Amino acid sequence: MPPVIAAIARNRWDAVRFLVEAGFDTSRAVDAAACSRAHLGDIVYLIARGGRHAAFDAICHAVIINDVSLVRLLHSNGIAVLDEQLIVTARSRASREMVSCLMEISAQVPPQVEAMNHACKHGYVERVRFLLATHPAIDYRFALPALNHRHVEVLRVLYQKGVSFTDEEVKRIFSARIGKSEGDEHAFLREQHMSRVPCCDASLLMSMSPFSFEDPTPPSPLPLNSDDIDCWSVLSAPAEELQEALRVFHIPASLTPPLPVLHRPPVAVGILAPVRAF
Repeated sequence: MPPVIAAIARNRWDAVRFLVEAGFDTSRAVDAAACSRAHLGDIVYLIARGGRHAAFDAICHAVIINDVSLVRLLHSNGIAVLDEQLIVTARSRASREMVSCLMEISAQVPPQVEAMNHACKHGYVERVRFLLATHPAIDYRFALPALNHRHVEVLRVLYQKGVSFTDEEVKRIFSARIGKSEGDEHAFLREQHMSRVPCCDASLLMSMSPFSFEDPTPPSPLPLNSDDIDCWSVLSAPAEELQEALRVFHIPASLTPPLPVLHRPPVAVGILAPVRAF
């Protein structure tokens, strides 16, 4: 499990912030935070620090737990509601407010799209071709959950007609399936996006890298270097020790957890390896 995700799972938000500020990868961090029922402020922090490449299940989980504020937050940061079945789920599990929220932030689905969605889910390739030919101006984005049903030929027809996932959505799809076997539909997507999206094995390796696979270098130089961090020791370090390390490396106070200010000389703490000379 990547260090940032492990820290979120243990509800160690002091460790989360320490690792994120050191440059560790935030892939799937928003998903993990949403599923852990983290505070909205913590999720906002992750999004602001580059954690936008969330997979689709974050907003699905928010619907299931009936968290309207979280749904609105995720949607406002580009994590879209791509599956209209969420509204069906909300009607049976969630409040009227949640249903209203989903209907508000989701585009109205034309009848042709509902027909296309049904055809995609059941693998009716010829029906898909017919709908694309007779109603070419319709936005068929809601039909893309065909991926979940492994109908590669349907995906192929959709792509040929210009109905496709974005590169960012494909990155999120591959991120979501780390550790799982790759199906034909994933191979198809990798083929279509290979020049811009890493393969599943690469995404698995990069999930353990200090930096996101979107950019092999940190967005800006940081005094705190991830190469000097024993990331797993961070998870067991006392909060005060993390605060001291952040102070030593001049991380702005606004980015640190709300802990008491420590008034003692800088010291090399146990989570830093090798020990630096100050």
